Amino acid sequence: MPLTVLIVDDTRFTRRKLSDMVKSLYPDAVITESEDGQQALDEIAKTKFDLMLLDLNMPVLDGFQTLERLQKEKSTLPVVVLSANIQTKAVERTLALGAMDFVSKPPEMDKLIRILESVGAK
Repeated sequence: MPLTVLIVDDTRFTRRKLSDMVKSLYPDAVITESEDGQQALDEIAKTKFDLMLLDLNMPVLDGFQTLERLQKEKSTLPVVVLSANIQTKAVERTLALGAMDFVSKPPEMDKLIRILESVGAK
């Protein structure tokens, strides 16, 4: 079964770059892109994903609000926050809200490999 990844970022360039990085490692991966947290939650309601890569600063529903909703719904979806906002409080808050990791943007390829392997990508 191919790896399924939901990439959530309001910047199309960033979504495309992350998608290209994942596809370079796992060509059969199925990538879904969302522009904001609400679109992501709508996608999660329809599809089972192996991993969500989530930005923090977005319109409509930001990364913090998205994590809060997932936590309320008792979601088991692994979420890695990717953000340029690497302030200690932001990192602590995302981890407290259930994110499995916090990575500064753009992620280094070796870090992305470790993230994907941690969710069972082969």
